[in-house]
Amino acid sequence: MAVFGEPVIYTSGQGQVSAITGIFDYANVDLLPMGGAREQEGQRIGAAGGINTRRPILGVREFNFPTPPRANDTVTLPNRGLVFVVKSVQPDGKGGITLLLARATSAVPLTSGTPQPAPLPPVAQLPSAASYAETVIANGIRSILIIRHPLNSTDVTIVVQDPSDGNVEIPGLDKRAPTPGTVEIEFGAPPPANTPFRVLIERI
Repeated sequence: MAVFGEPVIYTSGQGQVSAITGIFDYANVDLLPMGGAREQEGQRIGAAGGINTRRPILGVREFNFPTPPRANDTVTLPNRGLVFVVKSVQPDGKGGITLLLARATSAVPLTSGTPQPAPLPPVAQLPSAASYAETVIANGIRSILIIRHPLNSTDVTIVVQDPSDGNVEIPGLDKRAPTPGTVEIEFGAPPPANTPFRVLIERI
C-alpha cells in the first residue's frame, strides 16, 4: 500500500473526514441486459447481450477507518482532482477492503467544521516516519482541517503551503497537534471552494 498508494480523503455519511492511503484502479464490469451488474475481478466475460465497461475501485486497509466504510460515503483523490461515491464495500477477510465507486455529481466537503479527530490505529500498525505530506482541497464551507498522519507524536511542526503560488507558506493559521497522529489547522474563515493546500508535517 505504501509503495503504490496515493492520498485519499474519505468522508463518511455522517461527515467524518479521514486522510488515508489507497490504491486506485479500474475493474471490468459486465452490464446485463436487464440492468444488473456483475463485478468481474478485472476479467471480461462478455455475457450475451451485455455491455462490458470499467468501474473505478479503491483498495484500502480496514484499520484506517474509525468506523466501517459504507455505501454512499465519499472518496476524494486530491492528486487526480476526482470525487467518487462508494457504491459497494467488499472486505477480503484479511484486513483489506475493495470499494466499488461511481463518479460523484456534486462537490463534497474535504474539511470538517467541528474538530472530531478519529480514533487512531495502534502504533504498531502504522509505518515509522519522520515527515508526512498531504494535499487537500477546501469545500468553501468549513474552516477547520483535520489530518491524520503516521508520525505518532504531538511534537511536530506544521507548514501549510499554497500550491498555486509556488508552495509559499500561508501565514496566520492556528495550527495544533491535539493527539499523536492528528493535526488541526484552523482558518479565520472558510477558504474558497476548490482551493488546494499542501500540508507538511515533520517530527521535531
